[in-house]
Amino acid sequence: MSHIRQFLTSLKIGKSGQTFIVERSGLLVASSTPQLPFVVMGDKVERVQAADVDDFLLRETARYLEGKFGNWRGITEAQQLDFTLHGERYFLQVVPFADGENLSWLIVVVVPEADFMERIRANNVMTLRLCLVALAIAIVVGGLTARWITQPIWRLSKASMAIANGNFEQQVEIDRRDELGILANAFNQMTAQIKFSQAELAEYSRSLEMKVRDRTLELQQEKEKSEELLLNILPQKIAERLKRDQSAIADYFDEVTILFADIVGFTPLSSRISPIDLVNLLNRIFSNFDHLAERYRLEKIKTIGDAYMVVGGLPKHRQDHAEAVANMALEMQAAINQLQAELGESLQIRIGINTGPVVAGVIGIKKFIYDLWGDTVNVASRMESSGLPGKIQVTVDTYKILHDQYLFEPRGLIEVKGKGEMMTYWLLSRQPGKIG
Repeated sequence: MSHIRQFLTSLKIGKSGQTFIVERSGLLVASSTPQLPFVVMGDKVERVQAADVDDFLLRETARYLEGKFGNWRGITEAQQLDFTLHGERYFLQVVPFADGENLSWLIVVVVPEADFMERIRANNVMTLRLCLVALAIAIVVGGLTARWITQPIWRLSKASMAIANGNFEQQVEIDRRDELGILANAFNQMTAQIKFSQAELAEYSRSLEMKVRDRTLELQQEKEKSEELLLNILPQKIAERLKRDQSAIADYFDEVTILFADIVGFTPLSSRISPIDLVNLLNRIFSNFDHLAERYRLEKIKTIGDAYMVVGGLPKHRQDHAEAVANMALEMQAAINQLQAELGESLQIRIGINTGPVVAGVIGIKKFIYDLWGDTVNVASRMESSGLPGKIQVTVDTYKILHDQYLFEPRGLIEVKGKGEMMTYWLLSRQPGKIG
């Protein structure tokens, strides 16, 4: 952090502007002031909240941002603000900065309005002084010379006043070789130099503004890409928890509904078409399933080969988890039947569904995956593997929840590996008149 602090200290943000970096929790990371981001109390070192530091401007700026957005996590994009403190106006810019999953900082720059105006006032004072000098010379020369030089001095005076008012497009036309001609040439050169300096300053300001805007846009785009990639891997709620704490996540859910599906006939098909065509076909099928999962607000867990796993009722609990899974299963059947008709290939889907408690979460430190554990998962998998092509096999637990809304056909007792005999049912369709 000392390197960051040295860098911020080296920045010259106006005469009295300040820069500081805070975490999303409000803890100070570094600043351009002598303020340290921690305090030493005995043998303990404690981090300092930005809103509690000793530096007046840094502290009041942090409090203003917390008051405006509620907390630091409420600042999700670059902000340009201004506020008044003790009768003085301040300009404020906040830019979020994130580095993958490791850093989530806010970079804050605050500058008094007086700093912006100081250079302008100084230039005006200098210009006014030059004008006064030129005017004094004109008065002295006018008193000592004949009336024929009055007109050139009047031109000089008029041009000087125009420059004092900010109009630098001034050229005094005096075709003389005496002192007045020299003064006019010097005045024209001074005006040209001021105009050139002003143009350079304006161009530099535009260039700096564009660089800041482009860099801010790049950072924002990178952040959005990282967020999108993370949300394609993990549920949003779980991703947000991992950003705060990368320790293992394990949540217990007392009732969810799990679906396993397997494409029947996919293995023989792989011997008749190229690997690329095979992968494209599987991508087409699973992309269709992904759209169904999104429509019914279900959580896709994973795919293994030509097997697909999805669950309803987590990471956020919902009462209709079994109905949503049943609706998706019926539409998965319909989608495969339509694809079979299009391709003229013998493709069918075997689906198994079970309802019960599970533990869900993320373990390990690399290649995160949101997964489920528990006997409910094993039984759901057995429902798929012991089912029949083109059928949806469900357990008694799922049947009890859905039998009033869907049509079922009892399959009877079957031998389930590791569970013995179990009563199962075939899910056929929705009840007539029931809305899915």
